[in-house]
Amino acid sequence: MLLAIDVPVIRLLTNNPDKAEQVARYGIKVARIKNTAVNWSPHDRHYLLSKRAQAGHRLAAD
Repeated sequence: MLLAIDVPVIRLLTNNPDKAEQVARYGIKVARIKNTAVNWSPHDRHYLLSKRAQAGHRLAAD
């Protein structure tokens, strides 16, 4: 879709380190990766720690 509207380069907002590689597979160049803020709560703490441990997501320390 991005190439269809002539957007070959993007700045990517993500905490997922694999996301830039996924986008690049479709021919989109990632000029910069900016991590997003994460709001920790008791309800999602286990989920976020799992994402960091299993998928390598970049999350600020609690």
